[in-house]
Amino acid sequence: MINDSLDFGLPRSFFVKNVTSKLMQVQDDLKQQIDLVCVEKGLDPAEVIQAIENAIAGAYRKEYGVKGKLYEAEFDLATRSYKIYQVTNVVDEVTNPDREISVIDARLENPSAKVGDVIKKEVQAQDQIRFGRIASQVAKQILVQTINNFQHTKILKNSRTKLVMWLKSKWIIPVRAVMWSG
Repeated sequence: MINDSLDFGLPRSFFVKNVTSKLMQVQDDLKQQIDLVCVEKGLDPAEVIQAIENAIAGAYRKEYGVKGKLYEAEFDLATRSYKIYQVTNVVDEVTNPDREISVIDARLENPSAKVGDVIKKEVQAQDQIRFGRIASQVAKQILVQTINNFQHTKILKNSRTKLVMWLKSKWIIPVRAVMWSG
């Protein structure tokens, strides 16, 4: 006879339900944190997720990566999972073998490969990756830096737009009016 209870005489469904609700709460917390950063810094959620992907790739590069190789990460907010890829560019003549592959070699793997294509190979399963303290610090640093870069870029674009509008109202329009009136 199979015992349907775990520790403390509670049914298995109690534990499954609590674990599921905790997981949903963590997912909601992550979504809320991303939304909070978006509102606070004036960014889009896609930019924050891109910063998370950059941070994961940087942490992987620090902990497991081979020097000189290029890595990218894809993060899925819904499942809170990520995949890490080694990125290789397809070129005619290889100058950097860590980041480039010749067309001939690329066509052995993918017959439709052509110059300019980017080949992504998944490097490791997520459950096999354990980041250490240093890699976690690198990830945090990259995350903060990327978010700040996005914020500064957005501020610069807004400032440039306002400057152009101001210049048009103060300089260009009156100058054109004087030039055309004569």
